[in-house]
Amino acid sequence: MTSQNPADTTIHIDLESALNRFMGDREILIDAIAIYREEAPLHLEKLGLLLAEGDMQGLSRAAHSLKGESGSVGAVGAQALCAKLEKTAQSGDLESSARLLKKVAEEVDTTLALLPRQ
Repeated sequence: MTSQNPADTTIHIDLESALNRFMGDREILIDAIAIYREEAPLHLEKLGLLLAEGDMQGLSRAAHSLKGESGSVGAVGAQALCAKLEKTAQSGDLESSARLLKKVAEEVDTTLALLPRQ
């Protein structure tokens, strides 16, 4: 099952692929989503701090971590944006990284609203 915002054609989550990652165990997936709900906002906060400090290597590493966590729960939109942020931060482009971080935060917020709670 995929979910998208009715206002656009962006696919935000792909629960079917996430469920496959957990070998069909819905309970484990729901537990992983619960952890993602707790951790994703902390990652966003850390990304913002690293950007403010101009720590582009740290920003790239933190984006990589959020990318992996997003992918594990099927948050494909956030995963794709985190991949872009990771590469942009690696290139040292502060201005583009700031714009991408805003998009990542918006996508994570959308994703958290769409992910199932149980």
